[in-house]
Amino acid sequence: KDPDGLVRGFVCICGLGTASDELEKAARSIAAKHKVSFQQHECYMPGAKEADRANLGGKSRLVHLGEIGVLDENAALVHMYALDDDDVAVVRETGASIIWCPLAYLKLAIADQVDCVIPRLSQEGVTVAIATDGALDCTIGDGGPAGYFVSTTLHQPLAPENIIEMQTIAAAKAMRMDSMIGSLVVG
Repeated sequence: KDPDGLVRGFVCICGLGTASDELEKAARSIAAKHKVSFQQHECYMPGAKEADRANLGGKSRLVHLGEIGVLDENAALVHMYALDDDDVAVVRETGASIIWCPLAYLKLAIADQVDCVIPRLSQEGVTVAIATDGALDCTIGDGGPAGYFVSTTLHQPLAPENIIEMQTIAAAKAMRMDSMIGSLVVG
């Protein structure tokens, strides 16, 4: 509740089709009311994405979330490896952020199954933050170098300054804290 506090909460549900539409809407509403980020894991594995399509009458989970109104500039979607053109359009239209965990992407060994476009989306202006998803997989600080090498391997190279921006300015924006942290400014 302290607007100057550096410790902030956020609203997070697991995602990946585990929540009802009613819970999705309620979580989004609570996050908006308290001006905090609304996060969930989405587009994680190709098989799960296809299962969502089967359950949602042929549309992707992201398209569905867009249709029920829970995606906007307040939404931060974690992972997002298995994106198709419809999903990319929803991210662009809604202003949702992506929280990319490049080491988790490597650990999943799905590069031959999905066309990971996250580095390209970052270069095109989508807010992409780099994060670490699980202390057992990596340590704090490993996400940046991993993002650099993954982007190069995907032939979507990110410059070191892009990686630093993803860890600072973009991360602050994804957490809705960019008015307080994330960049160095005069004063």
